[in-house]
Amino acid sequence: MTTVLISACRLNSRLSTALSFPVLLSIIVIATTHGDDRINAKDVRDSINSGVRFLRDVQNDDGSFPQAAPQHRSGVTALCALALLNAGEDSKGPALAKSIQLVSDIPSEHLSTYTASLRIMVLCLADPKAHRQQIASDVKWLTEMQIQDGASTGGWGYGNEFGDSTADASNSQFAILALHEARQIGLPVPEQVWQRAKIYWDNTCDAKSGGFFYRPNIRNDPYGSMTCAGISSLIIIEENLIDPRDAVTPEGNIICCRNARKNDKVTKAIGWLAKHFSVQRNPEQDVMTKFYYLYGLERAGRISGRRFFGEFDWYRLGAAHLIKTQNKASGAWKGNGGLGEDSESIATSFALLFLSKGRRPIVVGKYQHADADEDWDMHPQGVHYLIRNTELQWNQKFNWQTIDGRKATVDDLHEAPVLFISGRDRLDLSPEQKKSLKAYLDSGGFIFAEAAQGDGCGQNVEFDRKFRELVAELFPDNRLEQLPESHPIWNSHFKLLPSNNRPLLGVQASCRTSLVYCPRNLAGLWELNQPNWMAKYPDNAKREIDFVTQLGINVLAYATGRQLNEKGDTPRVLADKKGGPTSRLIHVPKLDHGGGADDAPNAWRNMLTRFEFDMQMPVDKQKIMVRPELAELQKYPLLFMHGRMSFQFNDAQRADLKKYLDGGGFLFIDCICASQTFAESVRRELKSIYPAIELQPIGADHPCWTDQFYGYDVRQVTLHTPDVNPDGTATTRDRKTHPAFEMLTLENGRPVVIFSPYDLSCAMENAAASQCTGYNKADASKIAVNVVLFALQNAESKVSDPARK
Repeated sequence: MTTVLISACRLNSRLSTALSFPVLLSIIVIATTHGDDRINAKDVRDSINSGVRFLRDVQNDDGSFPQAAPQHRSGVTALCALALLNAGEDSKGPALAKSIQLVSDIPSEHLSTYTASLRIMVLCLADPKAHRQQIASDVKWLTEMQIQDGASTGGWGYGNEFGDSTADASNSQFAILALHEARQIGLPVPEQVWQRAKIYWDNTCDAKSGGFFYRPNIRNDPYGSMTCAGISSLIIIEENLIDPRDAVTPEGNIICCRNARKNDKVTKAIGWLAKHFSVQRNPEQDVMTKFYYLYGLERAGRISGRRFFGEFDWYRLGAAHLIKTQNKASGAWKGNGGLGEDSESIATSFALLFLSKGRRPIVVGKYQHADADEDWDMHPQGVHYLIRNTELQWNQKFNWQTIDGRKATVDDLHEAPVLFISGRDRLDLSPEQKKSLKAYLDSGGFIFAEAAQGDGCGQNVEFDRKFRELVAELFPDNRLEQLPESHPIWNSHFKLLPSNNRPLLGVQASCRTSLVYCPRNLAGLWELNQPNWMAKYPDNAKREIDFVTQLGINVLAYATGRQLNEKGDTPRVLADKKGGPTSRLIHVPKLDHGGGADDAPNAWRNMLTRFEFDMQMPVDKQKIMVRPELAELQKYPLLFMHGRMSFQFNDAQRADLKKYLDGGGFLFIDCICASQTFAESVRRELKSIYPAIELQPIGADHPCWTDQFYGYDVRQVTLHTPDVNPDGTATTRDRKTHPAFEMLTLENGRPVVIFSPYDLSCAMENAAASQCTGYNKADASKIAVNVVLFALQNAESKVSDPARK
């Protein structure tokens, strides 16, 4: 915090005189006590990179990895390869390619359930097309190894290599994971396999507590790793048992809103895990299988779409524990005791799988607005399958999660850049929920909503009326209107035409449309879009399902600009500081004009909040609009001005603005969404005010872009420029550059205007960068902090009328 202390104490006298000693003292106290011990994405990335380096260091020349026992040689190499692939290592890199080849070449006599399952997962992730034949062979092997009768029906034991035909939940979960991955690349798995597997997991659950055993015929106490295995396995099994044919008639009519498969065993198991939660040990067992348990915990949380088990944020707590316990010198993890985790290769692989898979960006948060009657989630797999299809289109892995809106804070809502709200019979939100949703939208969030209506879900549903009332309450000055064909949402990823059957309505309350609503069922059709099912549908049903899926992907592309935060880098709504008396605050009002002076209403407030938070200086963030009249202007040393349309001052206003600037004032101007129309008006008006002075480009090494004034070094930032692909879909071109600003300097050498022809405002409202030529939010916020610091250095603390001197 040294820089903040210096910046508070060493700002020039023009600013210092505007702040009293008690305020400066409070700044120092805040600066020295401010802290945040939460993990962030950099912590996780650094930890993953260290773990990857360790595995590279211990890898043998032939691509294998050290193992705990000779019989585990193939399985350990497959586990390490899987961890490296999930950590982002290139499957074509020489070292990892050797490991993958070794895994592919495992002889059949050395196969076990673990090695066959791990091999399927490795090859599906590395190159499923090249290894399809081997994957299919392993699927056949696992299918044949499933136990078909007796107490272990539906489970898997170790397999041929170990001569063990008794099933256990550990081997069985790996088989389920592998078969599911094979299904995702289009390989068939007999329905009987899933049916038998369900029998096994139903029998492995403790009906009383909800936890899962290691074996159904050994009734020891349930414990954590097996309960995690039960949660993820049952969810996967149920997904693969759904028969989509009863949702589409032979004529191609879609009939959704079938009774959702609600598995009480999964619900009870989640309750067991919440009650016994830990990241330091395998709950109700011991510490010897902690890393294996954490790998299972990641799956249970991710596949169920949960951020919390009870009150426990499983990923953040687990990641913090792993980062703390990692060997900082070697990058490895090591377990306490046997069962393989005394091998650093095994423990490190499980830790990397937890960190890398759990940190995938959250794209959508399903907003729970009702109790467990499921009205808020009538198509529980819909968002899950939409995310899966989005992954294929964007070539990136994502997560989704459920957010309980009844108790979520604004920061909790911001875990997801898009909130999906659905319902049929109700939408009864408390005043606190409405306030949180409005704050979420004002600080850059996006709502994507649907009514579960049509396609068998009913007509004239209550949710449609309630949601329209909610929008009117949240946005009293803006209407919910149908998005025209010209709206960028229709070509944000696919080039689509609006559909009268499933229209999209939106609210333009800031730089962008921040809320999109379809008064017709969407998630029910997303739920039907699986590669193994599509071939079974009539052509007209396929076309409708494809359209609705593409529509969902377009909304996500528009809402996020395909720029997503890793877990740990979630945007936080910065709390307002409680300043002293109003006279002690820094006041920076907005200049009123006729060109959309408040068209990005939250942008400047967000900029000031960022400035206050970073600089620990009290700022008045109440919206103040001042007319270009000297009596109002001279109260403030610094003004902000932005807009998007043409405007024109009259002669008296130009004269007053000149007196204001000549007398010590400073004007910071930004073009909302890089509006050329507004920029032309700015240049024309400044030329009218100062005919003999030109706006000049600000160089890359100007002190404004350095940390000279205790801000940031922003001499290199990313400038986004929207473009269109040959097929008509939207894209973005990025280039590294210095901030492309211009400055107006008086003949006495004092700067009085700083002007950005490219967008800051939409970025500060968190709009997707692809929609405007400008800077992303991270760069825009740092640029804004620097400009305000520079302006305060050059504005007079008391603006005067030079004519009165």
